Amino acid sequence: MGTGIGSNDVASQSSSSSSSGQHLVQLSNFAPVVPTPARGGRNRRENAGLRSSLSVPSFATYWKVPVEDSGGGAYGYQAPAPSVGSGKDGSAGPKVMKPSRSGPLGSDAAPYPGSQPSSRRWWCRGLSISVLIVLGITLVYLGFLLGRAYLRRATLQFAIVLDGGSTGTRVHVHGWARSPKDSLPVMVDPTTNTHLPGAPMQVVNGKQRLYKRVETEPGLDKLYLNSTGIENALGPLLDWAGRHIPRHAYRNTQVFLLATAGLRRLPVDQSDWILDQAWTVLENSPFKCKRSSVKVIKGIEEAYYGWIALNYKFGRLGNVPKKLSNYGTLDLGGSSLEVTFEPRDVPHGEYGMNLSVGSTEHHLYAASYAGLGLNDAFEKSVALLLRAQNATKRDRKRRSSNLLEVEHPCLQTGYRAPYKCSTHCVLPPLPARRSGRNAPSSDVGTAAQVELLGAPNWDTCQALAEDIINSSSVQGCSFPPCALGKHQPYPQGTFYGLAGFYVVYKFFGLSQDAPLDDLLAKGQDFCKLPWKVAERSVDPQPSIEQYCFRSPYVTTLLREGLHLQDNQIQIGSGDFSWTLGAALWEAGALDPVDDTKALGALLGMIRIWP
Repeated sequence: MGTGIGSNDVASQSSSSSSSGQHLVQLSNFAPVVPTPARGGRNRRENAGLRSSLSVPSFATYWKVPVEDSGGGAYGYQAPAPSVGSGKDGSAGPKVMKPSRSGPLGSDAAPYPGSQPSSRRWWCRGLSISVLIVLGITLVYLGFLLGRAYLRRATLQFAIVLDGGSTGTRVHVHGWARSPKDSLPVMVDPTTNTHLPGAPMQVVNGKQRLYKRVETEPGLDKLYLNSTGIENALGPLLDWAGRHIPRHAYRNTQVFLLATAGLRRLPVDQSDWILDQAWTVLENSPFKCKRSSVKVIKGIEEAYYGWIALNYKFGRLGNVPKKLSNYGTLDLGGSSLEVTFEPRDVPHGEYGMNLSVGSTEHHLYAASYAGLGLNDAFEKSVALLLRAQNATKRDRKRRSSNLLEVEHPCLQTGYRAPYKCSTHCVLPPLPARRSGRNAPSSDVGTAAQVELLGAPNWDTCQALAEDIINSSSVQGCSFPPCALGKHQPYPQGTFYGLAGFYVVYKFFGLSQDAPLDDLLAKGQDFCKLPWKVAERSVDPQPSIEQYCFRSPYVTTLLREGLHLQDNQIQIGSGDFSWTLGAALWEAGALDPVDDTKALGALLGMIRIWP
């Protein structure tokens, strides 16, 4: 996708568990060790942020075993006093009395006072020996668990992925361990340690986010010629990442800055300047970063990163499709939409991408649609209204304030606020105002500003959303079947709606499997509310006013734009990020394992504790 959803990624949500086959585990702290040496070799695309929380029980109770009192006592054996008698030679000497089983007084007499049957003594000895054996086995087992966890920690590798979106920059920390027995790495999430400071922020600038993530605002594309702003945007993210990675692993932890739609739409010289400044910040960090790892990625790259991440989490990456079908991904950002799935037939031309995982080849279809993200789609709605209104000078509210009033059918009654058009609605500039012949003409070419007024009409709002989808579909598509103006094979199987789709569903309180008709009904009810009531009906968060529009837009995008049936759509969880796929692919976590090197690295990590 092209970003976090504007400044609009609202409120916290709980992470959902992956289904069977998932390799993802969580990480707890262990003693620092030497990191695994880097491996060579990897699959090329061309050929194609442990919670082994070991609970150690207290053994205090096991040591409270009763011990015999050697000095005798009420339950201790006391030998009888020797009696004086005559020996064979008639001399006086000690005579030892042999105790009989039934006592010295006969078979019916009671035993010696304080004597203990031999069976009880053997029972006590057996109990003591059994307890010691159990303790020994327990200690050996716990040592095995600790040793295994230690070795796993020793072989962990880490990667930091900075997602440079159009509205902010997010940081994600990923870790993984490799095994020669498995073609897929075991991914871990080092940021789930509850005892570490710096939990993911849920509130930014006083407004809640749906995602639990660490981010800085604004997006890097807003920081051209602002080197201090770039340093302030990246520095806190690197500091937070460093608190979740062992210090000994810093020098081998790769850092990637992957910018998306925000920097894509800038002129090349501007985006290059921003990336150069960002590279300077990352180069001076304690982590490992190459200049080639700081870049703008294409929409299609973002698309297959998301597909890799989703299918890895569900344990479907690397499986033969006939045995276990893969999921398609629909990644909706603030600026763009990415669609990726594995069709039955090899996809056509520029939309095809081959991915090798172990012995399995995945032939993916991937497409990116700029301008169809949630924020850009709303801006397009304003642009369509401006064209329909055919704005002229008499539509200016006040020539001195340079405002154009636009009534929007997807805004509630009582709503009035200025709106900044940045990309899709270019407004006519005001003529120059001069007070004299030589007066400066600094306002020549200044774009008029828009003031949006609420004029709710549900049918018109739905038609406006359809117009945006239809205007995108009229683009040339030379190889049918088509969707949104581009070639797209017939969609089959289940598709997970991620990012923006989750944001919209969460805003309206819908379950992840709620039908689209429920989304429309919720949107219509929300549009009927007066603006002040609607604003107070939810927690403070960005872009509340746009959700009346987002309800029919998301529905139309899925049904009319992508030709999906309702039963094919599943809304994903909010903990998903395409950066997991980037870590798997870019950082080499999917590279084949060299058995000899892996064993040597493992043995090299073993050291004796002081």
